[in-house]
Amino acid sequence: MRKIGAMPIIVAYFFCSVYGGYCAAQTGQPTDVLLQQGQKLYREGKLDEAIAILRRDAAQRPNDPNVSFALAAALTDQGSLQEAENVYKKTILLYQQQQAREAGSGVNYKPNIAMCVNNVAVIYQREKKYDRAEATIQLAMTVWNNAKTTPANFFVTQGIISGAEQKRTGARKF
Repeated sequence: MRKIGAMPIIVAYFFCSVYGGYCAAQTGQPTDVLLQQGQKLYREGKLDEAIAILRRDAAQRPNDPNVSFALAAALTDQGSLQEAENVYKKTILLYQQQQAREAGSGVNYKPNIAMCVNNVAVIYQREKKYDRAEATIQLAMTVWNNAKTTPANFFVTQGIISGAEQKRTGARKF
């Protein structure tokens, strides 16, 4: 069993509690037992177990973006970055499809999409693909579409990417 450090667990717990509930509320889908179990194991740092449960749930509900989002988050923390990136990209498509189906209903999936895009930027930063990471975090901020309510973690991601790029090149961006 692989565990993650205390700080990622706190951040993950906050994220899953706040945004996970937001995502479920946004889609109107009932939260199921497998997703709840997977999120609980994730918060506890039991990544391998969480991923196994979330994979099972994703196989049963391949078109549920909340399940694929949770799976991608766990895969990212586990270090399975390529798979996490692919799952996030699928999740983005699922949210875009829901947005198109519910056009005119007042439901807005752009925050969900932007959060996925932010997380892809984090993956690119971890892979030291700084140009892609920078472009991707800018896209996340654009997709969010309300500068006054942009989540703080987008700015944190942007700062981490900029800092890593500065270290690599020895140059300062202004």
